[in-house]
Amino acid sequence: MACQTAFVVIPKVGKEREVKYIADFTYRDSEGNFIVEDAKGFRTDVYKIKKKLMLWRYGIEIREV
Repeated sequence: MACQTAFVVIPKVGKEREVKYIADFTYRDSEGNFIVEDAKGFRTDVYKIKKKLMLWRYGIEIREV
């Protein structure tokens, strides 16, 4: 299990910085599937966008715990 794994959801463009999603936990389950988990107390608008970008860019659906 890894903590605080960063994923680039929007790469650097020109002088603009890249946008990252930082997962709380990443691991492989017993079947070998790659799992990304996020402990959420409140789903901010920024988080909702980054969650959709993770699905679009990496095909990863974030599990909220």
